[in-house]
Amino acid sequence: MLRSSNDVTQQGSRPKTKLGRMDTTQVTLIHKILAAADERNLPLWIGGGWAIDARLGRVTRKHDDIDLTFPGRGAASSRQ
Repeated sequence: MLRSSNDVTQQGSRPKTKLGRMDTTQVTLIHKILAAADERNLPLWIGGGWAIDARLGRVTRKHDDIDLTFPGRGAASSRQ
């Protein structure tokens, strides 16, 4: 589960980041997109910074976008 917090300490030399309404909106949107894809049995991957944050289970920084990937035709054969 990806969760947003109001005060996240980033690793390295980056300062603490205050996460705002946009981060909460993006987390909510990601959950809605994934739920809709699951309901339709559509494969969908999240990439970029949100993928890293999902793996960590927390929002680590502000994001300007949400990277989504849908496999195209022939995706199944490319995995063989």
